[in-house]
Amino acid sequence: MTWLYVSRVIDTVEWPSRSVYVKLAGGDGRDAGDSEKVMGGTLPITGTHEEIAEQLVAFGPAGIDHLQIVLDPITAAGVEELAEILQLR
Repeated sequence: MTWLYVSRVIDTVEWPSRSVYVKLAGGDGRDAGDSEKVMGGTLPITGTHEEIAEQLVAFGPAGIDHLQIVLDPITAAGVEELAEILQLR
């Protein structure tokens, strides 16, 4: 397993940035564990690995240069699964 850690100091954010909620299989919801609830009124990105990858890639043409992913479940296995998804695109 390879982990990549990137750190940078930013005085101001000068690029379009968004936070997205990605719910993987096994995710039980980010709001009190209720899978029927949504985080902050936002529906999660869900689907097959390919569908999730397509939805994340779609932010680029929309002018978004930076995504912060809120992952569910937020576990080592969830992070590894997300890494596999990101390698699809």
